[in-house]
Amino acid sequence: MKKRNYKLVSIVFLVAILFLLYSFIQENKELERATWLWDTQLIKDDAKTITNLIKEKNLTTVYVQVSTDIEMSYYQKFIKELKLIGVNVHALDGSPTWANSLDEEENFLTWFRTYQQNSNPEEQFKGIHLDVEPYLQEGWESKQEEIVEEYQAMVKRVNEISIELNVVFGLDIPFWYEEINFYNQFGQGNLAKWLIETVDEITIMAYRNFTKGEGGIIEISQNEIKWANEANKKVIIAVETVELPETYTSFYGMSSNYLDNELEILRTNFNRDKSFSGIAVHHLISWKELNMDR
Repeated sequence: MKKRNYKLVSIVFLVAILFLLYSFIQENKELERATWLWDTQLIKDDAKTITNLIKEKNLTTVYVQVSTDIEMSYYQKFIKELKLIGVNVHALDGSPTWANSLDEEENFLTWFRTYQQNSNPEEQFKGIHLDVEPYLQEGWESKQEEIVEEYQAMVKRVNEISIELNVVFGLDIPFWYEEINFYNQFGQGNLAKWLIETVDEITIMAYRNFTKGEGGIIEISQNEIKWANEANKKVIIAVETVELPETYTSFYGMSSNYLDNELEILRTNFNRDKSFSGIAVHHLISWKELNMDR
């Protein structure tokens, strides 16, 4: 009996140690700080200022809009310089019509493949990051099921290419995708959950300017965090700093100190969730324009 009790105590003690170790690792994991750079011309005309701003914001990841008007050599130089300071760059593209326009998708993927093949490892993109918002199409209300299916097909195609090219595939999604269900060639289920399970990482556009309380960033992100925990996928939670008609959806007009405090609350809340990978602020230039004091 004593031996059995000793074994039981040993098992309980080992489980407790493992739990404490896991908690320590989660609490001290390195979280991403990401942003979007839409004006690609800046990496050609003012790369030094942009690089300094990225340093100032202590960023780890930048989603850079792909423009075929900019020579590849400018991307190569920019990415190489950022990698030297520990910042990864993902190729950013997408539009509402990507869901049903193969031309846009193919043009981007052809450019991306060519770029990766003609760049040294230190000049290559870390991943593909798409901001496709099919709900902005005029026919969303009347043809939602059809558009959702086309959107899913596009995500599957790009995911296959990202696997082939060995790059990370990330996707921006609104928090309310959890309210959309589908029943089509891809099965039956919840759109947000399906997307989380399909791609490498999701960036939730949790556009609110308060973290706690009803309808706050924490509440509107918790389902995606839960599903990503189950699927062993990554989630980045994004906030907005651009001026929007609904003032509660953006930190525009507020101070950078207030934003930082809210983001710290967000990090603390989700830090122990294995899927929580960090925060993103949309976008770099509007973020820069926030004042220090409220």
